[in-house]
Amino acid sequence: MAITAAVTFAASWRFNRDIEALRFWVWTYLLNALGLLLIVLNPSGQVSWLLLCSNISFSVAALMLLWGSRSFLGRPRPSALFMAAPAMAMLAMAYFIFVDFDYHARVLISALYLGLMAMATACEHFRPGAARGSAPVKVMGVLQLIHGTSQWGRFLVFAIWGGGDKLLEVNAVQTVVFFEACLMIVAVPIACLLMATERLHENLRRMAMTDDLTGLLNRRAFLDEARRHFARTLRQGAPLSVLMIDIDRFKKINDAKGHDAGDAVLAAFADALRAGLRKSDLPCRYGGEEFCVVLPDTDMEGAATLAETLRRRFAAVEVDYDGEKLGATISIGVASALPSMHMIEEAISNADRALYGAKRSGRDCVIRFDVDADGEKPSLTYRSRPVPAARPAAS
Repeated sequence: MAITAAVTFAASWRFNRDIEALRFWVWTYLLNALGLLLIVLNPSGQVSWLLLCSNISFSVAALMLLWGSRSFLGRPRPSALFMAAPAMAMLAMAYFIFVDFDYHARVLISALYLGLMAMATACEHFRPGAARGSAPVKVMGVLQLIHGTSQWGRFLVFAIWGGGDKLLEVNAVQTVVFFEACLMIVAVPIACLLMATERLHENLRRMAMTDDLTGLLNRRAFLDEARRHFARTLRQGAPLSVLMIDIDRFKKINDAKGHDAGDAVLAAFADALRAGLRKSDLPCRYGGEEFCVVLPDTDMEGAATLAETLRRRFAAVEVDYDGEKLGATISIGVASALPSMHMIEEAISNADRALYGAKRSGRDCVIRFDVDADGEKPSLTYRSRPVPAARPAAS
């Protein structure tokens, strides 16, 4: 079963190299399988070097499982303390194999160490923010908590009341430990594979929702989210505004410097856009060099002020490309959702009309789509006047 788990993880690792934890789990179960095989080859425990190698295999396997969990959860490698723990345990094991042959002492060392590794792994899965609603991550934590409790219970019982002087000694503690070991060799790989599968689904969903170049939402995913924001706005009567943004004369950048240069400008603007927004704001690459942003709980004045800030900041950005400094400017149309609207697309359309007005007005400006006091006759109103292009690459 351990070999089957290792082969399964290896196959998964081959096709999902971005989930590095799979590599650690391959080693976890290869080493567990090796340790079990060495026990089969040395049932009496009298061949000292086989006995030591089996203990080393189990000890390093426990460390690999911890390492895999930390990798999966985005944590750094185990600290020097945990890296030293297997070495210290193995030195103690070697002493009670080659110097003072004592099975009882080795059981205590093994139970203490394996319990420590299991509890440390459980803590990683119960760390605040680790699960983020993931059932497999929580299940893995529970399994490791059970394993750690089993090992430490074994340590306490044998340390206080004695026993555990033979590998297959029949008593209640040994029975519980062996049944728990059978459970772990089945359940833990399943939990790990479920974690990896869930992560893969998350990655595929993110790929389907985001633009590869900018990392922003694509148009389809953006409209789905924007409709939810708009529905909440209607229920709560809160303000909501929309920005439509276009990078000025983007085609000239592509024609003069190439599409890679254009991509660098797009990526730089996406970074600047993210840096200038709140977490609750919803930006996307709407298409080509156009971007759209939904601003929840933001009225026209607040949206226009933000738009002007974005325009000024990006005008000062210099994009490093092939030893050159590229610059560009943006035009922005601003509109707010109105009580009479039924769909977010209406507000986006108004922002797009304002953006078109900004382009006709000379670009590098912010124009807002205002409505008169009677709620009729929309008009395009300047927020900021166009300024000359700062750099030749943008002109």
